[in-house]
Order: sequence, then C-alpha cells, then structure tokens
Amino acid sequence: MTTGRVLRNRYGLGVAAVGGAMSAFGVGLAVGNLLAGHARRIFTRDERTLALACVPLAVAMMLFMAASVGLTGALACLLVWGAALGVAAPASTAILARRAAAAKGQVLAASESINNATVLMLLPVAAGALAAHGPAKAAMVVGGCCLVGVLLTVADARIAE
Repeated sequence: MTTGRVLRNRYGLGVAAVGGAMSAFGVGLAVGNLLAGHARRIFTRDERTLALACVPLAVAMMLFMAASVGLTGALACLLVWGAALGVAAPASTAILARRAAAAKGQVLAASESINNATVLMLLPVAAGALAAHGPAKAAMVVGGCCLVGVLLTVADARIAE
C-alpha cells in the first residue's frame, strides 16, 4: 500500500503500472524462496541466515522509501526487498519450529498472528508519515522498525550460540 503510493507519487504511475511494478517484489520473493535452502547451507545456521537477510532488506526498504533512485532503481529495490524476505521467512519459521518443540502449531500460529497485527499497526503509521512528511520520514518509521528487528535477531543469534 505504502510502496504503491510512493510509486504513484514519485514516478507518476497509474494503477495498472503500479500493479506491474509491484510484480518485481513478487519475483524477488519467489527468487528468495528458491535461494533459502542455499543461503541456509552457506550461513550454516538459521539464526545467521535470518540476521544476514535483514541487512539487504533494510537497505532496500530505506533506499526505496527515502532515495530518488529512478524507476529502475525502485524496481531493483522491490526485487531485493522481496528476495530478502523470501530468504528470511523460511529461516524465521525454521527457528520458531525448532525451538517450539511440541508446541509448534501454537507457536507458529501465534507468530503469524503477531506478525499480521504488527503489519496492520505499522502501515497506518508509515502511511501517515508518508502523507504528512514525505518518503524520508516514512522510511525512518519502516527502517527504524527493521533496525529493531535486526538488533533483536542478532541478540537472539548470540544467545542461541
């Protein structure tokens, strides 16, 4: 929703063009899902994979929102954003499932519910920042939340070692 508004405002895209541009995110997500197992083998632990996937995610999100990178750059940001999420999501799910032991179903369900609630709470805040203060402030809101996630992931990875 917020990314579509940025695409419309910054590049003058119509509704159909925004939908087409957002397919870059979907392609990135598919690529990330395909690379998730490979990333797990390279980084050896799901915690490390998750922490490292958060870096390009944060960079892509903040560049997309705060920088005027041209339409090609914006599409590249959406592609990287999707790919990073495609790698991060399976790693996160694997960590939760492994740590939950017998309560896997409840833990995964609670995690998904909390994730959805967080997104639903963050979107209006980011959209409000975008409308009132422009993309840079919206990037600070989204990027700040992503930074907190990265810090928590790194701290958790250190505790788990």
